[in-house]
Amino acid sequence: VDRFRYSTRGGMPALETGSRVDVYLFFSFDLVGSSRLKAQKFDRFHWVELFQYFHSECRRLIAGRGVENAVVWKYLGDEVLFYQRIGSAYQVEHTIRAIDRTLAALTQELAGRAKYAAAAEFISIRAMAWVAPVLSFAEAVSDKMTALVTELEKVGLLPDDQMIHDRENNILDFLGPNIDTGFQIAASARPEHITISPALAEFLRGSERPVLDAIIEAGN
Repeated sequence: VDRFRYSTRGGMPALETGSRVDVYLFFSFDLVGSSRLKAQKFDRFHWVELFQYFHSECRRLIAGRGVENAVVWKYLGDEVLFYQRIGSAYQVEHTIRAIDRTLAALTQELAGRAKYAAAAEFISIRAMAWVAPVLSFAEAVSDKMTALVTELEKVGLLPDDQMIHDRENNILDFLGPNIDTGFQIAASARPEHITISPALAEFLRGSERPVLDAIIEAGN
């Protein structure tokens, strides 16, 4: 498993060259009411087939709206989660607009597709999005990124959120308090709406984000 390379200097763990920090946008699409759906019997489909259709349409519609570098992070039953490494502030704005349009298209397709129309009265779709700086490791790291990581470490601003890459089992995961934001905002997320985290709202407003801007600049 690739975690992080540490050396000990003065009794404190110090990051060696190879560590990097990137800003990631995380977002998900979720079927609301799927428990009710699974309790029903439909003539034209089984609920598993509908879930598979939902997953594939989320992927297709997001890619079709110019978000080609968004990657499926994981499936959690009736929810599909994506991650996207951010290279500019505009990229975040573009993806949020794409998520909003995809949500509208998914809702329209669910009601309008004859095969699954009977499911529309039992379920709805919602979307969530959040942003986080993530600490990871790469074989080749630019001098600019190395200098930034050193400075962030010096002032105590290295993120607690980390990327874990299990190459043996081909598993990529993200762990940390800001990664969990998506599961926290789910409590207030509404059907047929996109709900974003407070940190993402601040990012989109362009305020109070010098560290995130520095990370994005160093990552390019």
